[in-house]
Amino acid sequence: MVAILFIVLLKILKGREQSLSTLRNSLVLAVIFTMLGELSFTLYSDVYGFFNFLGHLFRFLSYLVILRGVIINSLNNPVQTLMIELDREREKLKQIAHYDSLTGLYSRNFFNELIQKQAAIALRKKVPISFIMVDVDRFKKINDTCGHLVGDQVLKLVGNCIAQSIRESDIAARYGGDEFIVILYGTGEEQAKEVATRIREKVKTSGKTEQKCDADVDISFGVAQLEPGESYLQAIHRADERMYLMKNSKKNTSPPSIFQ
Repeated sequence: MVAILFIVLLKILKGREQSLSTLRNSLVLAVIFTMLGELSFTLYSDVYGFFNFLGHLFRFLSYLVILRGVIINSLNNPVQTLMIELDREREKLKQIAHYDSLTGLYSRNFFNELIQKQAAIALRKKVPISFIMVDVDRFKKINDTCGHLVGDQVLKLVGNCIAQSIRESDIAARYGGDEFIVILYGTGEEQAKEVATRIREKVKTSGKTEQKCDADVDISFGVAQLEPGESYLQAIHRADERMYLMKNSKKNTSPPSIFQ
């Protein structure tokens, strides 16, 4: 009997079952007490002798340890489960707060938090930081003519093109509606223009609406570098103005076929 209990003890100690993790210590103690109890029973010679009493004591202790382990486990498990669920909900809320659900880029609110820190660091360390403002051309026409599902498709496409055209250290956010913004830390204005041009070329080569709506997707952009003594809002405003200059310059060009 003791040999069998010893084998059981080894299996418990070596076992990695998740279901036994919270009860493992209690099971080990219970098996040890049971082994001691069985050894005591083999030594007793009198019903009322010391070893008989010791055997019953060890058996009682093994039951007590098991009972205690089960009670603690039943009390702790709901708490642990609740904590896990709370952590999951916290992560979901973080995702909702930090990211735009449609494009997967950062949200406007989270961008506002990031830019204040980034701009302060850039000015303090005298590191260049540039902004790219992006706007989808004729987005309202696409929405009105092709429907909002196609419009969402276009926004996802532009968001993907932006994400694929920048570095991991850069920050891209959906600024609102069909507008996007990119922060390029450690990047001057000329380099930022190259990045913006790369984004536009990627959108134009892959930007074709699906379904029955045959429209080419294009963007306008504006670039501005944060100047010494300037607030980041002023730099964003300059980038925004340049974006609209580019957009207005396209008004005399031929629109996509669905808008004719």
